[in-house]
Amino acid sequence: MSSDDDSNDDRYLVSGGLSKPLRENQNETIIKQPPIRSKIAYDSSDSDDEIVVMPPVKGAKSSALPLGPKLTATGSNARDPVNMADDESASSDDRTSPLQFTLAQRLARRNETEKLTSNAMQNHVKRKDSSEKSNTSNTSSNPVRKESAHLSQETTYSIENKVGRLKMATSQPESLPSPASRSDESVRLMTKGISQRASENTTRYASLESDSDSDDSLLACSQLSNTRPASQTAPRMNPIFAKKPSAKAQQKELAKEMREQARRDKQLAKEMEKDMRQQQRLAKQAAAQAEKDDRKRRRIESDQTRGKRAIDELAVLMEHSLCYHEELTLRNDLQETGFLVDSYPSGLGCDVVQFIRYDYVNGGGTRAVEMLKQSKREEYQHLPIVGVVFHDPMDFISKIERDAHDEDDDYPKLESFLKGLEVGWRAAWRLGAEQRPRFIFYLNNVHATLDQLWVKSRRKDQSMKAPPTGEELQDALIWLSIQFCVDCIHYLCPEDLSTQINKMAVWLAREPYQRQMTDLECAKKTKMQCSDMDPPLVRSQDCWRRQLCQVPGISETMASSVVSYFPTMRSLYLRYQDKSLTEDQKILLLADCFGREGRRDVKCSDAVYRILTSKNPNELI
Repeated sequence: MSSDDDSNDDRYLVSGGLSKPLRENQNETIIKQPPIRSKIAYDSSDSDDEIVVMPPVKGAKSSALPLGPKLTATGSNARDPVNMADDESASSDDRTSPLQFTLAQRLARRNETEKLTSNAMQNHVKRKDSSEKSNTSNTSSNPVRKESAHLSQETTYSIENKVGRLKMATSQPESLPSPASRSDESVRLMTKGISQRASENTTRYASLESDSDSDDSLLACSQLSNTRPASQTAPRMNPIFAKKPSAKAQQKELAKEMREQARRDKQLAKEMEKDMRQQQRLAKQAAAQAEKDDRKRRRIESDQTRGKRAIDELAVLMEHSLCYHEELTLRNDLQETGFLVDSYPSGLGCDVVQFIRYDYVNGGGTRAVEMLKQSKREEYQHLPIVGVVFHDPMDFISKIERDAHDEDDDYPKLESFLKGLEVGWRAAWRLGAEQRPRFIFYLNNVHATLDQLWVKSRRKDQSMKAPPTGEELQDALIWLSIQFCVDCIHYLCPEDLSTQINKMAVWLAREPYQRQMTDLECAKKTKMQCSDMDPPLVRSQDCWRRQLCQVPGISETMASSVVSYFPTMRSLYLRYQDKSLTEDQKILLLADCFGREGRRDVKCSDAVYRILTSKNPNELI
């Protein structure tokens, strides 16, 4: 390898990658680009000069004329400028210096540049801290300009040197001399390292151009160096150059997130399972409560069907004067029996007792009174029974008077009084003319009072009008019963009145559940041993047992024993129809079925046989 080649290579490396023939051809053609001034104004106190940063030529790799801009480093200190021009320099024309000396010189110059850059960075950090402390009150000024005002001349020189190396990296790769043609292995390795660092710096420089407005752009320009001594203080890193996490760290982070997600999913599954168990528990409780309410409702319906809640269904309405009378204990006696007693004005002008009822399942007498006060009279049942109480016997005796000129044998005052009660009753309950109540008169010791009147009338003056006789009183009572269906009940004391009204109330309460019983329907009210909710066979057996109890001489224990042999009446009747049995065998069929050890009840067996098979309705058992 000749010295000319070495000199050319040296010129190639120093002048930005252009060989001498290319540079001679381009002496006449010079492409100049306007300098791009930095947006950061350096108002340093040391110098008023500006730093002009020339970006690399875009598309340098594809251009046929890869020209490099002239970079000039200026400052207050005298320093040799870094000239990267198209003409020959004195240093590059030195043909006597070998290639190894040129590379060593360039390496020494690069180390010196990096040292200056690090020193400038330290000075910049110190000045920045002092500037922040001294200018805390000045909030309107630009912090980027204040921080960049103290940059030194070394930083300017470092930036130009870095940009020059970026230009070398963006030149055409085919113009570079092949490292394989060199005999020295160190030259090839050095050239390869320079190319790698140049490509990395190109990427960083492009990032600096896109982020030139940020307050860390100047700091990033000084960080273009690939290496830095460990002893120097590390400056603040730009987020653009932040080190990306490694694959192992990412895997750890992903595994951590997966564990957290699994933990959250497990917690969510536990909460969902807990909510589901809670819902199931509430559903079971609701079902149990519904079943309990249903059983209670059916039990109440069964009790109501059999009339066990009849008294709770009836409410007694009385006038205020009758309800709170001092001498009468009617209200307390009715409440002790179980009736609901309420003071209700009838508007009939006398002491009246009335009755209303409502099904126990729907609330009974209490609910009936509430609906009465709310004027909901169509829901409860109003009984057309009106009890009129005559505390003073003279109120009734004075109405027993006949008209001598009237052909009809009647009592006009009593008739007028009854018609007035009927009209007032229909008006109070808003009923039609077809509705007629049934009146019951409670007369207080009328016969004794009438006798006293006769005694007084004879002693005082025989010319005065005589009171009605006992025959007339009896005739008036019969006339009321036949003509107007009025029942008259006599009482001698207040306790007797309470007893009479209490009996009538009990009868009215139980009347819907009573029916005329016959011998075949168990006139003897034997207690039932089953309910309406039991199976039909159980109810049939209980009915058959109670029917056997109606036969003279058969007790409940004996009837239960017969039921164990013949569960129903039909089973026994079919046995009597068996033609293989004689008449005597049929009569003695139940003799041993009554549960009496060592004793045969022939008489009871014969009685049951005749009941089921006799065709004579007049036969006595």
